[in-house]
Amino acid sequence: VQAVIATDGFSKIVVDGSGTAIAADDALMSDASGRGVKLAGAAGTLIQVIGYACDASTAANGIITCRIARHTAQGA
Repeated sequence: VQAVIATDGFSKIVVDGSGTAIAADDALMSDASGRGVKLAGAAGTLIQVIGYACDASTAANGIITCRIARHTAQGA
């Protein structure tokens, strides 16, 4: 088994848009299962952003394209 790890550019990722829909250009973070979810967090909390959605998703375990752009954001 071989894994590909993207650190820059664009990559396909598994997302969960079933709870909170993901729209194109939404910032994404990882959930407890490792899936991409729309950025959310309590005010003042630092959150690791993995990138930005290029596609929309409302499905659990959907696969979308993500622009990888890792950085830290603050919850609102």
